[in-house]
Amino acid sequence: MAPLLTDIEDVEVHLPGAVEALHRWLKLYKTPLVNEFAFEGKAKGRKFAEALVEETHEDWERLVGERGLTATVSKEETH
Repeated sequence: MAPLLTDIEDVEVHLPGAVEALHRWLKLYKTPLVNEFAFEGKAKGRKFAEALVEETHEDWERLVGERGLTATVSKEETH
């Protein structure tokens, strides 16, 4: 089905209920508390996802460039 699923709207058309089911599963996954989601829990589209991947890849490249291939980020650095 991969060729049919190029954006979030395609998932909703070809796999009705899948987005909602995944959201419910992630909301309750591995926690006695309910997980919270950004964007009011709404799935974002392909352009948003690709931009986010690009941005985080650039962050990773910068981190590796500064600290080498064994680079890690501490919890304090993420806040």
